[in-house]
Amino acid sequence: LGFVPGPWMQSIQVSKGASSVKNGYESITGQINIEYLKPQSTEVGKPVVHGNAYLDSQMKYELNADYATHLTDRVTTSFLMHYEDRQSDHDSNDDGFMDMPKLRQAHGMWRAAYVSPKWISQLSLQFLTDKRHSGTSHHHGMSTDVQDYDIDIKTQRAVVQWKNGFTLNPDRNSSIALMLQGSVHDADNTYGRTAFDVNHKNVYAQLMYETDIRKRTNLSLGASLNHDNYDEIYDTGMCAFPAPSVWHTHDKETTAGFYLQYTYKIDEKFVFMRGIRFDHSSVYGNFFTPRLHIMYSPAEFVSFRASAGKGYRSPHAMAENSMLMASGRNFCSEDLKQEEAWNYGISAAFHIPVDDKTIELNAEYYYTDFINQMVINIDGQKGAHSVSFENLDGKS
Repeated sequence: LGFVPGPWMQSIQVSKGASSVKNGYESITGQINIEYLKPQSTEVGKPVVHGNAYLDSQMKYELNADYATHLTDRVTTSFLMHYEDRQSDHDSNDDGFMDMPKLRQAHGMWRAAYVSPKWISQLSLQFLTDKRHSGTSHHHGMSTDVQDYDIDIKTQRAVVQWKNGFTLNPDRNSSIALMLQGSVHDADNTYGRTAFDVNHKNVYAQLMYETDIRKRTNLSLGASLNHDNYDEIYDTGMCAFPAPSVWHTHDKETTAGFYLQYTYKIDEKFVFMRGIRFDHSSVYGNFFTPRLHIMYSPAEFVSFRASAGKGYRSPHAMAENSMLMASGRNFCSEDLKQEEAWNYGISAAFHIPVDDKTIELNAEYYYTDFINQMVINIDGQKGAHSVSFENLDGKS
């Protein structure tokens, strides 16, 4: 969330439980989608400029700006910029260690959109650089006789995304969409004498087709391809003879799949949506992802929902838990399996009008049952000075 500037956000959508199979096989407990400001929301001949500045008592400041305009009646473009900086030592309890890291981040995005009656195309380029420094604090005349313990985290990230939507038959809501995305995420982490560098490259493509079969039924089908490339270097900074002090791993995973989703509606009061995915991973082999969603709204002020579905996830123990390296413990790991779980949930929403206002009441219950899960055992199999990453043994 620290990489998402607040003034850039247009809206947030939250999906609880197992979401649609169109969004992939990974949403075990839900998904969060963030929509950034769109250039096509501006009016022709009226460029929009926003600026925002922030300063707090810890001498952290932020600068935000965005600009959007129409180049033609159908082509729009926008630029979004963000910069934040905090370089003061924050050590309120005077224990010699910073309570919050020093921070410097620069973030920029360029977006362009083409909108015609039958074709919508959106292209975006995004680049981020983020540096954080923590550890030993030097203020209030604190002694510097002891060797510093420094934590440095440097992150660089670049993303390119291209989305296209084509309307084939408006009368039947028939359309086809193609989405392409590529990203490079490079993080260099140092905890004292321990260093962990990870470079992650990702390429994703998805082709989707939707159409109304009849008045109340909709069919959606598509295919996706995802490729992950992890290059990790772990250096303990110790003389660990005869065991190596530097570990270098290179992991690749390519997952190709297709999905089918069927939606049935009855007078907008009852919606039944069933979907299934089949995916093949170059690491974990074949797997199926079934999903079911039901919505019933007997009146405008109340709606009931139920969902059930399966989800999967590929674990990357070290990259996801690099903060544990600040503990000075040793790490060991089993041959980790793919995470796999079922999720079930029900919810009810009530919209009660009071004068010209509306009171919203929500009640929900979700249950996740893991078939396999990456367990982070901070007691470790080799004593309290180790952390072990294990496959689930029992229930979770």
